[in-house]
Amino acid sequence: MTSFDLLKKMIIQHRMKLLGMVALLGCLGWACRPQPPGIQVAVAANLLLPMQEIAAAFEAKEKLNIHLIPASSGVLTAQIRQQAPFDLFFSANARYPRQLYEEGYGAEAPLVLVRGHLVFWSKHELPTPDVAASLPSLASGHLALAHPELAPYGSLAKNWLEQHHLWQMLQPRLVFGENVGQVNQYIYTGAVDAAFTANSAMYAPELRPRGYWTPLETTTDIPHSLLITKGARPESRRFVDFLRSETARNIFRAYGYASPPAP
Repeated sequence: MTSFDLLKKMIIQHRMKLLGMVALLGCLGWACRPQPPGIQVAVAANLLLPMQEIAAAFEAKEKLNIHLIPASSGVLTAQIRQQAPFDLFFSANARYPRQLYEEGYGAEAPLVLVRGHLVFWSKHELPTPDVAASLPSLASGHLALAHPELAPYGSLAKNWLEQHHLWQMLQPRLVFGENVGQVNQYIYTGAVDAAFTANSAMYAPELRPRGYWTPLETTTDIPHSLLITKGARPESRRFVDFLRSETARNIFRAYGYASPPAP
């Protein structure tokens, strides 16, 4: 067994226990230390790249600090339930913010800001443009996706594999990242041969030249919702307004995220 196979086995056996501890310990850490001034934004890992640019543009204009806390949407949801003092939560789906709002953790109903979609990456060029037909030919390679129970893009990837009757067949070759960010690290380092990730990855300068990218147009777009948490700093709404501005929309668009249709 190779060291990579051993790592994969350990991740599969212990990921839920470890991620639960991360969520809990993270909250204990929040409770034990004062928070820096500024707005605390819990952000799904797939949104980190555009959000870094948007935060920088906002800070230059408003002179108010934005602190981004990236993780999978599921882990961030667990931390909010454990009283982590986030002002805003930007999730990679609409379900988690809606659940939190219904449970009393939101100041108002969540807002869909952008829509994303799933993309497929391969280290080598596929024998055919049809990803589903090509996957079985990757005889011994590892295929990465974010954990389906914690990351919306991982859940969408699992659904796609099940729809194409590939989920069970590919089980021995699957590697689960804690979130899209970890999947992108696998891509960057070449640790896997193929991966399902968020559309933002194929626009990242560090990742775009590495391998081959195929948008999976047949998948359903994912609505990404923003929740203003109960007890959020009043100035948080200034950042929410900025996230809806043309400046922010242009940055999101540059990473492949679409604005939601008008109501």
